[in-house]
Amino acid sequence: GNMQAAQRIVHQLFPPEVDKPPFVFERVERTYLIMKGGDTSVRALYRIKAYQAPLHFWKIGISAESIAPGVDFLDELHFKVKDCAAEKRVAYLVHSDDSHLKELSVFFLPRIEPDGKDSRDIEFTYAWPGMVRKLLEQGEEEFALVLKSRQTVPRLSYTILFHPALRREYRFSFEGVSASVRSGNLKEFESEENGWTGWRYETQSAPAEGAELLFRLSCQPKGSRKNNSRISGEGYEGV
Repeated sequence: GNMQAAQRIVHQLFPPEVDKPPFVFERVERTYLIMKGGDTSVRALYRIKAYQAPLHFWKIGISAESIAPGVDFLDELHFKVKDCAAEKRVAYLVHSDDSHLKELSVFFLPRIEPDGKDSRDIEFTYAWPGMVRKLLEQGEEEFALVLKSRQTVPRLSYTILFHPALRREYRFSFEGVSASVRSGNLKEFESEENGWTGWRYETQSAPAEGAELLFRLSCQPKGSRKNNSRISGEGYEGV
């Protein structure tokens, strides 16, 4: 089918045994807007450059915990991707469309040249119904961001924001788990755009070469006793 054809195209251009993609990130931003019921909207922005070779495409993964509602097709998540500088400079092929894991390749039109001057700001957005149901039902959920950039990322922000109705109903906490996040700055944050509150993690030196930034988000209903159970994480998010 179409997804098998997409996999063959990707493997032709970038064989699976090659574990170091030819790109670097100059900037990474991720923002999660968590609404009542656990519905979550995600916005991701990456400034990407080629590394030592022309860059034809970039692989993206989107996932949710098994307790979250499954989604049959990527289109149901209202997924959109764009080059922020110009229209029709990206196209994508889906090569895995499982209920809780979506994998796709974003193709650059034209390709990104490794001359040090050609960088692209690529933004993608999606909305997953009940994505953080595990957090609200079990009290804890982990979020992971894997950075496959070939060089250290000089500008990274990771933001979690909650609908005011959720803040009235629950007490939340947010912390870095992996050693890779210890050099950054994690602080409470309020959005000037909508007034939602939460946390923002920022760093000017995010590790690369497949490093994982791991965070833990916890909550408990106001007025209840603290739940000390340890819950496994969300799985991988991002590249």
